[in-house]
Amino acid sequence: MLANETWRGHLSTIEDTLHTLEINELSFNPSKCMFGMPKLEFLGFEISRDGIKVSRRKLAAIEKIAPPKNCKSLQRILGLINFWRKFVPQFSQNTYHMHKLLGKDVTFVWSSQCEKELQYLKTCLTSDPILQPINTEKDLILRTDASGKTGLI
Repeated sequence: MLANETWRGHLSTIEDTLHTLEINELSFNPSKCMFGMPKLEFLGFEISRDGIKVSRRKLAAIEKIAPPKNCKSLQRILGLINFWRKFVPQFSQNTYHMHKLLGKDVTFVWSSQCEKELQYLKTCLTSDPILQPINTEKDLILRTDASGKTGLI
């Protein structure tokens, strides 16, 4: 059993952390700290014992994203969504057509493929994805791709 699976374990971890800060002559601002919270928001994420997901406050902004009218607005959208790319399976492949629009000497024309990619991204980010810590009690399958290919085939 992990130390943080019980209240006593949680308190013990906090005590150890505070002791480590004290030993290393570091301090913290108690008014900016939260202890014993079931969940918290941090840097656009909601963190709980269930895992990590996109903050509820950010979901509203994602749902309101309109199709871009030019390269600059597309760059803003991709920059925003890139922050949560870990929640989007095959992010590169599913933004291929949008990224092509950012190429040099490319006329900006928002196609149906681009719209499909944008809707896919919004669906991935708003359908309550959760990243969970690795469960060491279960088998772990790691798949990698070193083919060097990018985008759609």
